[in-house]
Amino acid sequence: MKKIIFVLLFLSVLCSLNALFGKKIGVVKRDFVIFRKGSASHFKPIGALRKNDVFFILSKENNWYKINFADSIGYVSAKDVAETQTKENRKVKESIAKSKIYAAVLPNTKKLTNYFREKFNGNRKFISVYDRYTVDEENFAGFKKSTYHSFKLKNNLQKIPLPPTKDGYFSQTESAIGLGMATGIVSDKLYRNPLWQEYINDVGNIIVENSDVYDWNFKFFILNSPAIGTYALPGGIVFITKGLLENIETEAELAFVLAREIARISHYFGTEQLYLQKDKFENIVFAEKDWNSITRDSLFSELENVTSEIYDSLSGGGTIKSVEETDYLGLIYAARAGYNSREAIALFKRLILVATVSATQEYNVSALENRLASLKKNLQKLALPKKLFNHKKRWKEKEVFLD
Repeated sequence: MKKIIFVLLFLSVLCSLNALFGKKIGVVKRDFVIFRKGSASHFKPIGALRKNDVFFILSKENNWYKINFADSIGYVSAKDVAETQTKENRKVKESIAKSKIYAAVLPNTKKLTNYFREKFNGNRKFISVYDRYTVDEENFAGFKKSTYHSFKLKNNLQKIPLPPTKDGYFSQTESAIGLGMATGIVSDKLYRNPLWQEYINDVGNIIVENSDVYDWNFKFFILNSPAIGTYALPGGIVFITKGLLENIETEAELAFVLAREIARISHYFGTEQLYLQKDKFENIVFAEKDWNSITRDSLFSELENVTSEIYDSLSGGGTIKSVEETDYLGLIYAARAGYNSREAIALFKRLILVATVSATQEYNVSALENRLASLKKNLQKLALPKKLFNHKKRWKEKEVFLD
């Protein structure tokens, strides 16, 4: 009985404090922010919020705010929100009462996607494949639990800080460009193996969660090609060839491969012009004028030039400097997630010996030799923690299903 009375008194005091000091209020800083069901980028969107939308903050979970918006409970990225000192008052209540959840994808985003699908003679079906694919939350939670069993991730993150980052906020334009270009890469070459599709997305999303683009929705796909290579597209689409997977021997090696592609997208390696002009390009999907008038606009012509540059860089691999910088950040991303990214050394040595056909220039023998030398120097400079894992056993268990 005394315990019940104590709990009731505690709750009464808590309510009194809340009434005295008011609820925490947040304001959206970006033009467009995805509102998700959970505190990670792979959770399904509830919808989107717009700049200056106001809401009650319920709590903060790592890099995410749990909020109440338009009578819906969900999560938004902390980098997109500003906490305000404004106390709850009539004006705030009226603003919150008028809250409206927008569609997670703008109509012009879909139009832009289809424009670039046509430009690159892409596979229309892949757009549906991309839209339908989502991470199974229950399975992913189990995968994470198994991955970090007896491993102190929080301590590891403190030991491996992120380097200075670019302001990599989510962009509808980049999402449209990436998906439109992806349809051209895919053609009919997707490797349709649900077990492996889930596996690479589980590994990839663990890395995303511990990177500086934790709020971007990355999706990973396998190309049914014996050639060795990867492709990273704006907005968060990553392809890895089946030929490369067949030459990988541990989950840590896979983690590095995926991590460096995430790094390529997050730091705009090979897509510098897109980064420099992304604010201007974003006007296209937010524009309310007639779409035909946009396509004739000089802004649209600039966008076409930039996408052609990106498409060319996919197979060319970029400059030696940008390739080395991408590998360096990939080492950090994978290690932050707990993976022993030193194993990239063994992978590169193996790929050099195999000397098979490469899908992209970054994976031909000459490029691999240069990348290997750079990796060794960077690993000496990084001095990564000793206690990082490779999950080789789990890799071997999955490998038998790579038909």
